[in-house]
Amino acid sequence: MRLGWLATNTLRVTFWHSLRVLCQLAWVLLLARALGVTGYGTYSGVAGLAIALSGLVGLGLGLRLYQDVARVPELFALRWHEASRGWMLSIVPVALLFIAIGKAMFPQQGWDSLVLIGMAELAFSPWIAQVASAYAAHSRVSAAAAVPVVGSVGRVCAVACFLFFVPGQDLNAYALFHACALGLATLILVAACKRSFRPARQKVGLGWESIRSGLGLSTVWTSAIAWSSLDKTFALRWGGDHVAGNFTAAQRFTSLATLPMEALVASALPRMFRRGAGSDEHAGMMPALLCAAIVYGAIAAVAIYLVSDAIPWLLGSDFTEASLAARWLALYVPASCLKVLLVHSLLARGDVRWRIATECAGLGLMVCGMLFLLPEHGTLGAVYALTIAEYGVVALVSVRLIVTRKWT
Repeated sequence: MRLGWLATNTLRVTFWHSLRVLCQLAWVLLLARALGVTGYGTYSGVAGLAIALSGLVGLGLGLRLYQDVARVPELFALRWHEASRGWMLSIVPVALLFIAIGKAMFPQQGWDSLVLIGMAELAFSPWIAQVASAYAAHSRVSAAAAVPVVGSVGRVCAVACFLFFVPGQDLNAYALFHACALGLATLILVAACKRSFRPARQKVGLGWESIRSGLGLSTVWTSAIAWSSLDKTFALRWGGDHVAGNFTAAQRFTSLATLPMEALVASALPRMFRRGAGSDEHAGMMPALLCAAIVYGAIAAVAIYLVSDAIPWLLGSDFTEASLAARWLALYVPASCLKVLLVHSLLARGDVRWRIATECAGLGLMVCGMLFLLPEHGTLGAVYALTIAEYGVVALVSVRLIVTRKWT
């Protein structure tokens, strides 16, 4: 049986996402056992803040590279150099902002861990994302899916070296290994990307039009990243390291179930961009993707509920609360699968402002929920807040697509 382009690439992307899932699972298992529930919660909360701010690094020009090169491949060299220049101009201000906010939210946190975590997530991770965008923009979605796997392997190597060389639960020592591993992975990926596409040397000056366009997309990227990372930061801030550790463990296990849906959307995104630009190809693609999201979300929710009891066995008895949290988070999985598709549909159609508005509204709902529910319900309070906010975003985006008749 001959498979179509989308099916073939989805299988390839799913393969790489499966490797990424295995690496992330190994990383979570090793890191949780290495740092304990409190150390793991502290690291996740601080790293979540850095990851949320990493969307500002590069001024959104990496996502502009993806959008424009997917439509006009000849623009690659120009957009690559613009994105690189944007990283150079933005990295120092964003890093200083992270340290200032981090010290204000977590005054007990040492400078060493803040700087090292910031270096890993603000300096190196955006470059990895830019390389993935370069491959995806050329419709090499399989290679684009392989790029994050290299970063995930680096994380596993970091925690393995930490366990081998450093006795005890020293967060600063792990942060050093983590930053070095991501730095090495970034150097390898950037060198391979340049060798593949050989962008011509250009003297690039960023004009206001380029910065304005990039900042618009940067807001999209930042809101999306903030949505998936700040929940750990808020859990640490208002629930403490024990609550943050259990909630993060449950949320990370649950998020693994949504990766196949992310693989499917990542495979379809170049075509979604072309349809958003006016192309009439593959008219039945979006309804098919919607059906896939609904069916897969229901199946994944059942799977998460059934395997949730394995979390304490995998991570240790300190993570008993994470098992109950994962069972409740099974309700969150169908909404998460739908949201992945719906928000990318808005992006592909150019409805950037509405996507930003809905994700910010959902983030505000999550913040309010955690602020009021965490003190009384602990780990489950964070779960309730996240689930309610996720369904709220799905409802808002669905209304927008139906009213504007952009679901085609």
